[in-house]
Amino acid sequence: MEALEFLARHLGEDFWIYILIGFCAQIIDGALGMAYGVISSSFLMTMGVPPAVASASIHAAEFVTTGMSASAHAYFGNIDKKLFIRLAIFGSLGGIAGAVFLSNVPVEFIQPVISVYLLLIGIYIFYRAFVKKPVRQITNYKFIPPLGFAGGALDAMGGGGWGPIVTSKLLAGGGAPRLVIGSVNAAEFFVTGAVTAAFVFSIGFHFHKVAVGLLIGGAVAAPLAALMVAKFKGRILMTIAALAIIVTSVIRLGTFYTNQHAQLIAGHAEGQLQNTAEICLKNVDVADAGAAIEALRRCVYESTYVEEGLFEKLLASRELSFRKVTGFVHAENYPSYSFIEVLNPDTQKWEIHDVNYNVYYRGGEGNEKLGTRRVFLAGFENVKACRTDKNEKENCGWKMPAKEGAVTGDVQKYWGAAVIQDPRTKTNTLHVRPEGFNLDKPELVNGVEKTFCQFEEKFCTDIVIHEAKQTP
Repeated sequence: MEALEFLARHLGEDFWIYILIGFCAQIIDGALGMAYGVISSSFLMTMGVPPAVASASIHAAEFVTTGMSASAHAYFGNIDKKLFIRLAIFGSLGGIAGAVFLSNVPVEFIQPVISVYLLLIGIYIFYRAFVKKPVRQITNYKFIPPLGFAGGALDAMGGGGWGPIVTSKLLAGGGAPRLVIGSVNAAEFFVTGAVTAAFVFSIGFHFHKVAVGLLIGGAVAAPLAALMVAKFKGRILMTIAALAIIVTSVIRLGTFYTNQHAQLIAGHAEGQLQNTAEICLKNVDVADAGAAIEALRRCVYESTYVEEGLFEKLLASRELSFRKVTGFVHAENYPSYSFIEVLNPDTQKWEIHDVNYNVYYRGGEGNEKLGTRRVFLAGFENVKACRTDKNEKENCGWKMPAKEGAVTGDVQKYWGAAVIQDPRTKTNTLHVRPEGFNLDKPELVNGVEKTFCQFEEKFCTDIVIHEAKQTP
């Protein structure tokens, strides 16, 4: 317990929630052979975790939890060895192929097809749960390799689906629920490992703190889930499995059809970015650089499903210069918050554009749009957050609502110090307000006292101290 409290102190106040999410997701997945990724993603993104971070954390945690789940199923005798071996081998090969395929072809148009298929399978399993038909042992294994390959490939491409696709097909074919679920779950350990390795090799991987919570919660739940499979009747498991498939399929279909515009925005290829930019700039005078930047930021903010860094990619597709800014709080572990500032080619001045809150900043003489340097020169007390809607109506203030119950004023605490990272010159410039950020005073960083420059030495090569308000 002391170890968990230590991790919670150093990984953030949401750590206990991540543990609970991992526990609930693994209980369902371990008992039913499906839905770990869907459940975890749904809860994490509801909490405001970015989709990319949620996906990376889930893949890392799932590799460990499926290993524990596989061991538990083996202990309770829930595995058909012939079924398991074929699923593990061909599922892994399919997962690798799917990961490579995903790097070049978008999956958005595949997902609704998968969801329709799963919906039909779920309905059929629900029907079978209440129709008397003898449960039989699987004797024909010829269809298992293509099923495993397809399940692994679709799981890698769709961000989930190994359990629903493979378990659904086997249960619908009359396989014994205990052996089907145990074998599919055990094989998933190898499939998840292969998929994770393929993605790490292709695009890299950053282990996020969310994964630690998911791991701990999943580790506690894995043996309990296997015990549920051994004790519950087949009809109960089939009914729960069918309902899980139907509900998740309906959710996926609803998300796809209500967010077609948002899913288009999730494209990776340069051509898709150009198309997305054109959609965002529809009915906008692109000759007005300020209006174009506004439209791109607002478009990304209003979309419910976007890839990380999309705003920057859209700016780059329009050949607009931008740079990352990170603000810090003088507190334990120096909490930070990042946003983007863009060079307006019409005015040749930098402007802050925070896509997370859909705002820019105004202030100083002339009430202009400000960049980071000019915010410090104006004095933050003379600056306000603003946004313009599609009808060109401007609203300003620090209490304007944003997503997930946030308000624009939530970012005010990060303006004691801010570093501008310029990719063109590869330089970092740290701007500091001494009354809000003391560079000489240390804070605890993972239990060790450090000044900010000891903590982030690379940001302290060029420091600008703003002693008092000036005219920007």
